[in-house]
Amino acid sequence: MKKQLTKKQELFCKLFATEREYFGNGTQAYAKAYNIDLSKRGKQSIAKSNASRLLTYDYITRYIDKLLDLGGLNDNRVDKELLFLIEQNANLHIKLGAIKEYNSLRKRIIKREEIKLDSEYNITDFQNEIKNKTVDELMQLDLELSNKYHNG
Repeated sequence: MKKQLTKKQELFCKLFATEREYFGNGTQAYAKAYNIDLSKRGKQSIAKSNASRLLTYDYITRYIDKLLDLGGLNDNRVDKELLFLIEQNANLHIKLGAIKEYNSLRKRIIKREEIKLDSEYNITDFQNEIKNKTVDELMQLDLELSNKYHNG
């Protein structure tokens, strides 16, 4: 049996999924749809819990998903939103996070370092090579290997 949305539930979904001022903010969308004055004592927590409850209903989330699809929530839109966050100056913490996300998506930041060893090199040969070296010789070899793998 398919559950019908009430007018207020439909408005809540539209505000939550399509209106920039309320987008993704269940508390604000619920307060607007149900005419709740959030400045009054206790009303904020009521709106928050009721919005959270609504968002657990399958028929509500299906309608929100439909609205998001119709609204064009796709890679292009997300890229534009990311650009908006990068270009805004109101919250520099959010701006920095968006720049990090952009760099990560564009693979401009490598999070880990990969070291590739020549497959021809045998560990036993290496052990035999260093077995009779002095500490100074080992330190020099370490420096040479570090330079080889980090700069080459």
